[in-house]
Amino acid sequence: MAMMRKELGCNSGAIQYFQEAARRLQSSITKSNGIRSSREIYICDKESILIAVYNNIGLVHEKNIGFNEAIKCYNQAIEIENGSKLEMATVYNNLGLIYCRYGNYQQARNYLTKAVELADETDSCWGELKQNLIYVENITNS
Repeated sequence: MAMMRKELGCNSGAIQYFQEAARRLQSSITKSNGIRSSREIYICDKESILIAVYNNIGLVHEKNIGFNEAIKCYNQAIEIENGSKLEMATVYNNLGLIYCRYGNYQQARNYLTKAVELADETDSCWGELKQNLIYVENITNS
């Protein structure tokens, strides 16, 4: 529902659904006390989904020019310890881009460097991550 609302441009509705998903996932992770059955691991990793939810809430806030709220959501995603390197690279990339858009190029460079370091050169988005870093480096070096 959240993604449908986002695509339809109903950003406040999207944020509500994303936040509800985050609450339910966090509750589920807490209740399981970190112990998952093999079926749950195989089908989905709840913490990875939670990373995606926080990342997506950040993207919606960013579209609404909610700089501080977007950063808060991206940081919540980073605090989750069990994400894949590519998931974390995606969040660091988004943090870097938001800092770039608001003129904090040094902070942007730090986050984009972290994104490139986490991603593997064989990942489909590695080239885009690298291009974002090169763009910010060109700005800071000129």
